[in-house]
Amino acid sequence: TKRQPPAILARNTTPNAAAEPARTIVRLTAPPAQPLQDMPAPVFRGQAPAEMEDLVFESIRASVAALFAEPVWGELDLPARRMRRHALDRLERLGVLHRYRTLVPDQLERCGFPAARLRRRLGQGLVKGLIRDA
Repeated sequence: TKRQPPAILARNTTPNAAAEPARTIVRLTAPPAQPLQDMPAPVFRGQAPAEMEDLVFESIRASVAALFAEPVWGELDLPARRMRRHALDRLERLGVLHRYRTLVPDQLERCGFPAARLRRRLGQGLVKGLIRDA
């Protein structure tokens, strides 16, 4: 048989990069980075402003109160104060109140918010205030 020349299956048509040293290469992807904030968050030192702490405390109380089935209690004509006490006892046994008392202050401290006083308030006044509101 007659030997045939090898067939070219693929060919690089771009010029050699080493032959063009002045060529600029642009990277189209960026390495992962933290997004920049438009305005830097305030850093609290020592003690948080009372208004900020009050707002966080009331937000936590509202979050816990949202777990109550008060419309159902009203339809069944059940005493609100007694049902709140029962619901709070149940939330305490399930560990829900513990999470609110610890997780929120822990997360705030990670952001530089001094939460020692808030932690004390949540430990002492969270349940009392919710029962008193009934």
